Amino acid sequence: GPGHGAMASEIGRGYDAIGLRNELANMRARSIIEGADWHLMKGSSGFGNVDELATLGLSAVANDDNARAEAVLTELRKAVTTAPDKDAADVTGIMIDEVSATLAIAQGRQGEALSTLSRAAAREYARPKPIARPYPAKPAGELYAEALSGLGQPQQAVTEFRKVLQRLPRRPMALLGLARASKAAGNNAEAQRAANEFLGLWRLADNNRPELAEARALANRR
Repeated sequence: GPGHGAMASEIGRGYDAIGLRNELANMRARSIIEGADWHLMKGSSGFGNVDELATLGLSAVANDDNARAEAVLTELRKAVTTAPDKDAADVTGIMIDEVSATLAIAQGRQGEALSTLSRAAAREYARPKPIARPYPAKPAGELYAEALSGLGQPQQAVTEFRKVLQRLPRRPMALLGLARASKAAGNNAEAQRAANEFLGLWRLADNNRPELAEARALANRR
């Protein structure tokens, strides 16, 4: 009814029903991304906003559900055309590149995937530096670095992970990625340093997380 909009607070969109749902969707998306807990979205098709939709796409590929990833891409392409402003359209465009490149890797189109991710990372780096949380929730630069690492190009991956950490200092997944790539590139000192920093940030994590065992090995801690 009339005056309903007054419920929103002065801070951002406030906690009206849509704002709250979006905030929860963001939190859910970010928490899955921070730990690469893709199994949590297996078989899922609901999403609260474009962030969660992109996370659903990345999850679908990780869960060998390429058809779902294609469906997500269709939805994301629709979202670009209905984006409220140029900025939102730009970020959604980066997310489309992220999901389509991840799918391309799963389908054996590595070269295409790397050039798509390189472009997405460049678009992201052209944007203002985030104040708190990265946007998109999965940084394109980090996804690019992980792809390089996974496709046997550790030296290039190290360079890209360093760029991510310049933009997003002390980001755990980028530190763990840097440690892995440094080790693969033969730089054990850098691998140890990054792994130790990761362990410091994840000291409150559930002790049976595989990342902790991996990071301890990279840090030469037993």
